[in-house]
Amino acid sequence: MELLPSAHVDTFCRDHLPPAEQWPELTFDLPELQYPERLNCATALLDDVAARHGADRPCLHQPGLPTWSYADLMAAANRVARILVEDLGIVPGNRVLLRGPNNQWLSAAWFGVLKAGAVLVTTMPLLRTGELETIHEIAHLDAALVDHRFLDAVEPLGVPTVAYGADDVPHIESASHTCVMAIFSLGATPERETHGAFVLALAAADPTLPLIAIVDTSEFVARFSDQPRRIGERTDSWQRMLDGVDCEPLFIALAHPDVARDGAALALRFTDSTS
Repeated sequence: MELLPSAHVDTFCRDHLPPAEQWPELTFDLPELQYPERLNCATALLDDVAARHGADRPCLHQPGLPTWSYADLMAAANRVARILVEDLGIVPGNRVLLRGPNNQWLSAAWFGVLKAGAVLVTTMPLLRTGELETIHEIAHLDAALVDHRFLDAVEPLGVPTVAYGADDVPHIESASHTCVMAIFSLGATPERETHGAFVLALAAADPTLPLIAIVDTSEFVARFSDQPRRIGERTDSWQRMLDGVDCEPLFIALAHPDVARDGAALALRFTDSTS
């Protein structure tokens, strides 16, 4: 059987297939097996089914938790896919480890990996670090989605890891000594107000502490949208002050619809930059 050109950017899996003479005979003669040349199987298995039968229909039952509809599962899977692509830089063909018991969020992670174009490496939660290291050596993992109760065995692998399940919001694990609590407004003048003094105090408290400041641009940019020079000058002012204390700034519009709709995405971008 001759394979169609791969859509993967990372061709690791295609490159490491066994020789064609060792493959089983693959036939696709049935009408229902006639697939287009380009297909996302998560879309075909989830989104298309929901469109045909109704997104509000019950989909996943889990003891002690509300039932997820197809729409709930799609929303969670889309969130996972966005986190993988936007925050972890996953590209089609990268390998993503899944580790956790069978539950709603594992299902969302499974579909999310496929929606991102990545390759699933699903494992049993009973596997230990040594066994996971063997999988990593074979698969060259690029990321891991892990139930928060099963993180310990994954940490020695050293791959970017997203934990899920603690509060039903996936989050990226960052270093335990990372400051993630400084949030300011671009409308404030850092050198003249308490914002600057607060940053200086944090930096002085422990010079070895990685420090990041989120600077909300929403209000200032809205007020002076017709004065790009003024916006640039204020941004430069913050940049200079924070550079002086080795503090990394993140200029983010907290009122942007994407952030307001999915606050977890902001937290992920923030903690990812501190890892």
